[in-house]
Amino acid sequence: VLSASPLDDTVAWYENDGSTVTQLPTHVSYSTLVLHVDFDDGSASDDSGNGYDGTVNGGAATTTGRDGSDALLFDGTDDYVEFPSGATADILGSSARTVCLWASIDSFDGGGGLFDYGNYDSLKNFALRVYDTDWTLRANFWDDDTDVTLSGSNDGGWHHHCMTYDGSNWVMYFDGAQTATSSVTLDTGSDVPLRFGSWNPVYEYGGYLSGSIDEVYVYSSALDAASIQVLYDAVAPESFSE
Repeated sequence: VLSASPLDDTVAWYENDGSTVTQLPTHVSYSTLVLHVDFDDGSASDDSGNGYDGTVNGGAATTTGRDGSDALLFDGTDDYVEFPSGATADILGSSARTVCLWASIDSFDGGGGLFDYGNYDSLKNFALRVYDTDWTLRANFWDDDTDVTLSGSNDGGWHHHCMTYDGSNWVMYFDGAQTATSSVTLDTGSDVPLRFGSWNPVYEYGGYLSGSIDEVYVYSSALDAASIQVLYDAVAPESFSE
């Protein structure tokens, strides 16, 4: 389990028995941590201290996560996790934000979302989803979307995905490294709550994710590259033993 404490500037790595193995310095601003979910025991409880517990829908099952503890397995048919409106209250409009997660993608067909929230209207969506082509993820804002080819992302293994927005530019990170960025003026809406495992499933090009998700972090700030690297390294292969 990766622990982000709001009381200090450290990331703590825990083995399954709960003992601390490694403590790493971090540039992450815990004052802006909105949501942390590790999906242990198949629940979507918020460990940030903000109380934004999510609801698991469609019967998403537990599987073994990147760190050896539990993750959620999404069947590509009707599974998703939804969080209350408070989880996005500070990351709407043009506000700064970061969404990070670990994912193992089984299929790039169907348009399923790794995460999604906002409105399905011009520049009012903020989502990351598969887009029908192996290795390709779409940074989805509605009307100003970008498809990004991520070599190796279709190998069936766990990979770290992050999207940040600072009010002017969005940045995509894959396994700790920046892979895409562009300028955009967002006005993210509030009609669609924060969801993981789906993107606009009633839309012709939308759908549910076939794959697994673990270790979700949401911030009301745009984390810098060093902070993204810390989150990646904390669950990277050299940071744990199976």
